Amino acid sequence: MRGRTPRAPQSTQERIAVHGFSSNGRKELRYVRFKEFGARYDDEQRERLETVRPAWSTRFGAALRHAGECIAQEDRSLKFIILVTDGEPFDIDVFDSRYLIEDARHAVRTLAARGIRARCIGVESGEHTAIRKIFGPANAVTVVRSSRLKDTLSKMLEELAA
Repeated sequence: MRGRTPRAPQSTQERIAVHGFSSNGRKELRYVRFKEFGARYDDEQRERLETVRPAWSTRFGAALRHAGECIAQEDRSLKFIILVTDGEPFDIDVFDSRYLIEDARHAVRTLAARGIRARCIGVESGEHTAIRKIFGPANAVTVVRSSRLKDTLSKMLEELAA
């Protein structure tokens, strides 16, 4: 085309979104967007991520469903969600932990049916048996120290892109 400069393809980094979540009962899920699809990962996003501290509870199913809706809008054939957690599913209004595990498993299966693969990295909080039940043994990784998170995440992203 004359008169138009072709746009360079976006880097893989630009096609990654970074979101966070916490819950305080069924009716209060906080979902935070640190980096959106198409945005560069720069100092502003890094600073926002560095200030994140654990808070409230972890209702995986609701967060996975929300992330699934966000990624479904992406015009890509390969779609992945990587949930990074410091714990297992828990919320103040649920007294049977199996409920939250099954809810999250259902969310993972629903995502898979839509062509969205989900994986999980558990950081610094034990064996994470629940994440293996939710995501499957091949899709759940435990990192003993948070200092290894960056390497584990990079390796997982490389595997998914292959």
